[in-house]
Amino acid sequence: MPVKLKSIAGELEILMEEYMTFFDRETFAVVHFPPGMYDEVEMGEPYETRIDWIEEDWKSAEMVVHNEERFVKLPSKWDIDDYEIIEDFSYLIEDEQVRKQVLHAIRGRGAFRRFREHVEYHGLLDDWYKYKTGRYMEIAKEWCEENDIPYEE
Repeated sequence: MPVKLKSIAGELEILMEEYMTFFDRETFAVVHFPPGMYDEVEMGEPYETRIDWIEEDWKSAEMVVHNEERFVKLPSKWDIDDYEIIEDFSYLIEDEQVRKQVLHAIRGRGAFRRFREHVEYHGLLDDWYKYKTGRYMEIAKEWCEENDIPYEE
């Protein structure tokens, strides 16, 4: 049974910098936990009493470490260049004046906020969301192919 490419793309869009994310080849579920837990489980550190919500993360880390062939690591937030995605979209804007404004806006600190403001102001928000979704679908497709995970669009 193939995984839905849209579900992988959705997971990639919501990746958090402070978590490791793995795909379960058997259940098609995605699990997340802090990187330190992976290291602790791998080194055989005993589970100590922790906050309840961390217990679920700990169990996920144990499952991944002890069943490595079953889990595939998703790209991290650092592996996906969101700035490149907004820049590529900006170059596709047909109106030369708007394109120049947006490209200027995405330089320096606050680039993402200014990009959003310009795109929204010029009525390009729907186009942006379609483009961004398409790019994440491409990334998800490449990831599935690289990891021999059957998928359907």
